[in-house]
Amino acid sequence: MVVHPVYCNPDRVLRFLLFRGSRTTPITERLLGLGAAHRTYRPAGDPLSDIGARAERAVAKVREVLAERRTAMNVPTKPNNLQTYQVLFFDRSLHPEVIPVRTKRVVKHGAYEFEAWLGSGSHALVYEHKGLSASELVTDQDRHSPSAGLLSAFLAAGEHEFEHTFPKQGVTYMLSVQTETLAENVYASVYEELMEHGRETSSLIHQWSDDAGPCLSMIDIQRATREVHAQVYHLFASQGLVVRTQSIFEHA
Repeated sequence: MVVHPVYCNPDRVLRFLLFRGSRTTPITERLLGLGAAHRTYRPAGDPLSDIGARAERAVAKVREVLAERRTAMNVPTKPNNLQTYQVLFFDRSLHPEVIPVRTKRVVKHGAYEFEAWLGSGSHALVYEHKGLSASELVTDQDRHSPSAGLLSAFLAAGEHEFEHTFPKQGVTYMLSVQTETLAENVYASVYEELMEHGRETSSLIHQWSDDAGPCLSMIDIQRATREVHAQVYHLFASQGLVVRTQSIFEHA
């Protein structure tokens, strides 16, 4: 079994699971199994065995913090733009003008190419492999969203999971979405934690402000030989709203 180096930092596992929320998905299960994987496949004395043990302790700490955070987040829901905030998935590339792009990154690795575009509270991901183009779009603009090549669309509110396979090219796409409304003190804490995480991982970061304070959009890209992961966070101060998406594109 090969565990990508990006998962070998227990502190990063801790932050990732903490930002993810209270339940696991097929994506986060990969991280939850990290400690056991290292213990099973590494001989005693191997430095990675210690990493596995530390990762297990990090997961245990996450569960404690989440229990406290759920109590803190038990506040009345604030008005927000989730009525129009939507996720769309296409079997084609998108034009950069689909969102007001503030920063972007292109990843060429092995047999695939991946682009990430980041705007103020919106993002687009474009994946290409063996002639296939597939795109993810998250936006609150419901009137001007493209429709050509649209495979799926749904509102982001709550928790969602989506998976689609392209058999001809051997490509699978997996998506997990979660939204939460946070109390002001919890929002400020999450904002600072994410900024620190983004700087440490050289993530794509775009900051702006609304009437209530600082807002943030961030994309953390992790690449491997046959897959690429994107963890995206959008924070809105006026609403205390956090939109989190986790996406995986993988090929055979």
